[in-house]
Amino acid sequence: MTIRPVSNLTTRRSFLSTVAATAGSLALGGCGDTAIPRAPAAGSGAGPMDATYSIDLVSPDSHIISPSILLNTFLSKNPKVKQAMKWWEGQSYDSWPAGAKTKLTHFFVELNNKGVLPLSFSGHPPNANVSGGNTIFKKNAEEIYLAQVAHSLYIEITRRVPWQLAQYDTKSLELLFSIDKLFGSKNTVAWPAIYGISPAVIPSNPIPAHNFMIKNPEGGSLLKGNQKETIFALVSWMLLHLCHGYVVALPGSKYPTQKEAYGYKGPPIIDSMITRKIHPDTSNCQTMNNCKSKMGPRYWSWVGCQTASSLIPLLLKSLNIPATSINSQLDAQLCCHRGVGIPFLDLYLPHTDDIYCMTWNYGFPPLDPAKAFISKKEFEAKFDLKSPETKRSIKYNHRIHWIGGMQPTYDYLHAYYYWGRPQLEKMVAKGHFTKTEIDQIEARLIATIKKYGGFANIKKIYEALEKAR
Repeated sequence: MTIRPVSNLTTRRSFLSTVAATAGSLALGGCGDTAIPRAPAAGSGAGPMDATYSIDLVSPDSHIISPSILLNTFLSKNPKVKQAMKWWEGQSYDSWPAGAKTKLTHFFVELNNKGVLPLSFSGHPPNANVSGGNTIFKKNAEEIYLAQVAHSLYIEITRRVPWQLAQYDTKSLELLFSIDKLFGSKNTVAWPAIYGISPAVIPSNPIPAHNFMIKNPEGGSLLKGNQKETIFALVSWMLLHLCHGYVVALPGSKYPTQKEAYGYKGPPIIDSMITRKIHPDTSNCQTMNNCKSKMGPRYWSWVGCQTASSLIPLLLKSLNIPATSINSQLDAQLCCHRGVGIPFLDLYLPHTDDIYCMTWNYGFPPLDPAKAFISKKEFEAKFDLKSPETKRSIKYNHRIHWIGGMQPTYDYLHAYYYWGRPQLEKMVAKGHFTKTEIDQIEARLIATIKKYGGFANIKKIYEALEKAR
């Protein structure tokens, strides 16, 4: 399936024997020998999005170092990683409860020997607050965290991706290894507080997310030669396949409840966003305009940018790429718009909805994923949360519509074909563009329609893409 294993017993013995003899080869900054299994090449074969790796089962003998020794050797030689593994209230690994260390070792051994992470539950973790639904039990949050850490260490030690943890600074390592980057807690309950404003996305067994990235169901691997190319591949997938969903916590709205949408009264588990599902929303079905329940099985970001801004970091985390959800607060309505920050690459996505919710998808030609991101300096200049909401909104709308118009996207081409320049001039009235910018966009729209042999051909391409979404 998914991860190319050490393909024979002799090679694995050679690898583990090398680790035992020269533990420093696994230290940050060091490279192992060619016996270390490498990541699969882009597009290599892989299996379904299940919770199991297909790996060699190796019975311990005198020639093979045990997985627990392998784990402890790595941690002893990589203090930066160990220091980033923070328990509640910032406890360092050396101060972890003994039970947590034992559980981490157990997960690592099971992953190494059997290709599984045996959590005590499958699917969504038990809900600790059935009425409100935003919390899970703290013990399950700890279990999820330890499974995530075991997975990250396993793919680093066995070189399942083309990069290494040595590339990251302390803050980036903490995004991968600190429990408070996954959960907040109080007493016996926990919640996915860091990766988004409630409701966010509940992290879980990282294997399905890893498998999704390695062998995407739409064909081809999203794992590329470096982190930036991998991030852009994920953005390209979202442009073509993710849809904006609407769900609510409690009955009484025109929108479906969480329970109706994905079978759980609380934030969605990540697995429910990387599996095609029928959306139960019938709110727009009177005219069949945007009738979600008739769209067939699709990938849904259940609560828009909030859940999409959690999905990206969790998928990237499954490949040891650190990222986090950020607050862009584009308007004062709910103060809850979210984006994604990837500090070690200085990549910031101000509003995650833009890359899948009709703003930039279906471009002619397709959007260059790099255009979706800006630097931290530009983000802070455009989205200063202390500045008035109207100024942030104007800067934001200028940026997204300028990219959309110069792309150009199907929305712009459609509007111009049917309503002409007056439709564009409405953007001038809103303050989004100057007249000169409208002239540039109009010229691009005319040239694109001509290039594709007329709008009818563009519409056919769009309809085929939408059908395959």
